[in-house]
Amino acid sequence: MAITETQNNAVEITRIATGSYTDDAASPAAPELTLGFTPKYVKMINETTLVIQEWFGGMGDADAFQTADTGLGATDLSKLTSGGITVSGGTVTLPAPAQNNVLRWVAMG
Repeated sequence: MAITETQNNAVEITRIATGSYTDDAASPAAPELTLGFTPKYVKMINETTLVIQEWFGGMGDADAFQTADTGLGATDLSKLTSGGITVSGGTVTLPAPAQNNVLRWVAMG
C-alpha cells in the first residue's frame, strides 16, 4: 500500500483577493484575474445560477470541484476536468459566465 500526502502550512502572511464580475455582452469572455501572487485556493460562486467551483493547488488547468443547485433543495457535486478554473502563476482564469450572471470569487495564497 502506498500513501501520498501533501501539506502546505500557512505562512506568516496569507494573501487574499476577492472580487466580483458581471458582463452584459451576449457572449461574455472568461474573466482573467491578475492577482500579484500565486494562489493555493480559488473559489468562484455564480450567484445567478447557484454553482460553486473550487480549485486547490496541484489541480490541473480547467479543473475544479463543482457543486450545483439541481432544484428542490438538491445539489450535485462533481469533479471537472474541463470548464473549471485555471491558475497560471498570479493569473486566474474563471469559466465564462452566461450574459448578466454575477460571479463572486476569492483567491488565497
